[in-house]
Amino acid sequence: MHHLEVIETNPTPLCQTRTQSCVACCRGKKQSDASLTAKLRRQTEQFQKSFGTPNHPPSFLTLILFELRTRRFSPLLLAPLFLLPGFGPLIRTWFANRTCCAFLGTVEDSRAGCLLHPTRMGSDVRRRTAFALLPGMACGEPGFTCNATHLYRRLGLRERQEFKDKTQGMAIAEYSRAVVALEVTASRPPA
Repeated sequence: MHHLEVIETNPTPLCQTRTQSCVACCRGKKQSDASLTAKLRRQTEQFQKSFGTPNHPPSFLTLILFELRTRRFSPLLLAPLFLLPGFGPLIRTWFANRTCCAFLGTVEDSRAGCLLHPTRMGSDVRRRTAFALLPGMACGEPGFTCNATHLYRRLGLRERQEFKDKTQGMAIAEYSRAVVALEVTASRPPA
């Protein structure tokens, strides 16, 4: 017999549960799992070297320099192309599908998350720094929750538990794909 654990009536967003993290909003769909893992490690190490554990938000200039260093200066080459009529959105989409946010890293307990999240920094600096050099790309509002989280919250207790059981122990990339699949599945009209 399967035991149903008590599940909160307004569960936390799927991006940061007690044991897992989803990065579907922060990484491109065509970025490989190996590339994501390498970037999480590299970006976390670079963030720690650059800022340590900041007790106040770093300056705009130091965050821009961090983004340039992390992205290996690619925004300087790509940003002007993003502004081209017609062609710009195509390049932006191509780039977005193959990269992740420069401020995505390992935050705690081997979970991925935003190194600049307001809960870590004390204020929201993401909207003026993350993707600052890439027109048309940006973070969501501090309280943003994805459609998958909204759909998950509307599921019954049994369906939520089944999702938790199915995704338990999944790696970050695999869990992120499961969250996206939940959104696709849960948003379909009943047959």
